[in-house]
This record gives sequence, C-alpha cells and structure tokens, in this order.
Amino acid sequence: MPKRTRAYIITNIGALVAMIVVVINLFTFKEMWILFTAVAAMILLAAYAIREKRKLKQKHTQNQGSS
Repeated sequence: MPKRTRAYIITNIGALVAMIVVVINLFTFKEMWILFTAVAAMILLAAYAIREKRKLKQKHTQNQGSS
C-alpha cells in the first residue's frame, strides 16, 4: 500500500475515533473540554484528509496522462 494511501486511511480512522469520543462524552461525562478537543481533532484530521485526497487525485491524473 502506498505511503500516501496509508496516511489517508490512518487519518480516517483517527477521525472515526474522535467522533466516537464525542458521542460517548455527550451521553456520559458531558465535559466541554473533551468535546472541544475531540471536535478540534476531527477538524484537523478532516482538513488533512482533504489535502491528502487532493494529492492522490492529482497524482492519479498525472499517471493517467503519462500512459
């Protein structure tokens, strides 16, 4: 598996874990700092995933053009 694809998958898993933390926190602890931290992590991971997805798409387009 290419390095970029692996980073993209790890990012998606991290965002999923952050979302699970948010949901558990909403129903059990109701601590605002946990909520804000998890939401911030999800936003950062989403931005990173979008950037990596665009890089993969550009690389794929370049590979299609060179064939």
